[in-house]
Amino acid sequence: MEEKIRFHKNTIKILEKFKNSRIVEIKNYKEVFNRASQNYSIQSDVQNLIIAKKRENFIYEGSLLCNNYEYEKFFYVVSMMNCIYKCEYCFLSGMYPSPNIVVFVNLEDYVEEVKKISQSNKSVFLSLSYESDIVAFENIFDGTSYLINEMSKIENLLCEVRTKSSSVHSLKFKGVPENVIFSWTLSPDEISGKYEKFAPNLRERIRDINFCLRRDLRVRICIDPVIYIRDYERIYKDFIEILRKEIVRVDKIEDFSLGTFRIPNNYLKKIRKIYPDSELINFPFLNVGGYSQYHPEIKKKLIKTVKDELLKFLPGQKIKIYG
Repeated sequence: MEEKIRFHKNTIKILEKFKNSRIVEIKNYKEVFNRASQNYSIQSDVQNLIIAKKRENFIYEGSLLCNNYEYEKFFYVVSMMNCIYKCEYCFLSGMYPSPNIVVFVNLEDYVEEVKKISQSNKSVFLSLSYESDIVAFENIFDGTSYLINEMSKIENLLCEVRTKSSSVHSLKFKGVPENVIFSWTLSPDEISGKYEKFAPNLRERIRDINFCLRRDLRVRICIDPVIYIRDYERIYKDFIEILRKEIVRVDKIEDFSLGTFRIPNNYLKKIRKIYPDSELINFPFLNVGGYSQYHPEIKKKLIKTVKDELLKFLPGQKIKIYG
């Protein structure tokens, strides 16, 4: 824990949940998080929590690998670094030197920076959960609820809360935030069970999707990445049928975003050291402009399989393809 945020209200909330934990005070989170010669695999089994203050770079421009949903101005904020779910294919494992969780408690400063961006642009798309799953951390402190309540007051702004969690029903926000869209990443059980071991299963996520739809909240579904695995056609067809049958008011879903696996080459190189036996990670990807991805023919087959099933009950304009 950084010394200077010891008495911040969010720090106090977090420490209430860890009364029996050993607290080590530091001057700056980087002296722990960024130190050299860390063993990523060992640390993954004993993740520590680092409580810090964000001092600069509150807002980043969105990555070319992500869907900007046709918004010219696409940004994201990083209120947390790393994720408790630790999905095997996640780019975060290749991005950071440490798997430990960093949470920045000074969320009020993020809100002020977002206000400045929205005032200088007519239309802004902002991701609130790009480098972590902040909803999954809500039981530690109510950071997601705070951000939603504050961002819902800002004009010229659409916020996306991307998650794999089943905890959205526990969020506490006022009314129906019209400029906030809850976006679930969904995968077939055959994939989530193998590569998303710490994340809620498909039906747990669907439960929260239905919770939002019944309350007229905006919902997006992301089937991204679509993974090339054995018997993928049957697996994804069965998966889409589950979505069709079990999601209430499926016609109210804002859109379905589809994308295949892609990752920067340098990230993939590091992840392969963490998961040397992973069939997914060690696939012979194609190198395209510094990014590893499936061969175009494989990508085409994967997207077609999922899209054709969705078109059986959705209009084509609701299906967005990216990556």
